[in-house]
Amino acid sequence: MHIYLSKGYPREMVGNFLGDFVKGNIQDISINDRYLKLGIILHRKIDSFSEKNDIFKKSKSRFPKELYRFSGILVDVVYDHFLAKNFKTIENQELDIFLQDFYRNLSKVRIDTFIKKEKILLIKRIVSENWLYRYKDKFFIQECIKGLSKRIKRENRLKDSILYLDKYYSLLERDFFIFLPTVQKFVAQTKIDLL
Repeated sequence: MHIYLSKGYPREMVGNFLGDFVKGNIQDISINDRYLKLGIILHRKIDSFSEKNDIFKKSKSRFPKELYRFSGILVDVVYDHFLAKNFKTIENQELDIFLQDFYRNLSKVRIDTFIKKEKILLIKRIVSENWLYRYKDKFFIQECIKGLSKRIKRENRLKDSILYLDKYYSLLERDFFIFLPTVQKFVAQTKIDLL
């Protein structure tokens, strides 16, 4: 969802995507591109906004208490799925065309100067296996959740969330469509404040 929220601004889109992979204080990171930095800052602000948003919280509450620690991640993944699945309806553009432009712009950025090698390998895998397009597929989302559960070092029950995803699928999708215009409005206002 992050790249979609920066649509029309190629370097900002890349920064917004990379926000998950860039850690630490933005001022300490060696990025000279103003719009790339803006995208990373936006990514962080979107995450913060989401966690405080009532609709996002409602989606989180659809998962049981034992998954609460991971419920924000789960909702992020599920909302990305609904965006990909409904992209043509929402944007009146094919998702693969949108992503081709994004991947082209991502390839122009020297991410090795500010992202760790192991994260670069994951980014390359995301691109080469076209994960962002495959998010359309509910079964791919389930595989992503299983993969997340393995990458988390401590013991977790993240895989159990798949049962709740099935159970509350239509309600989560309804939440997504209510949430989307609120986060779009937030991003528009935040960009005015930051620029």
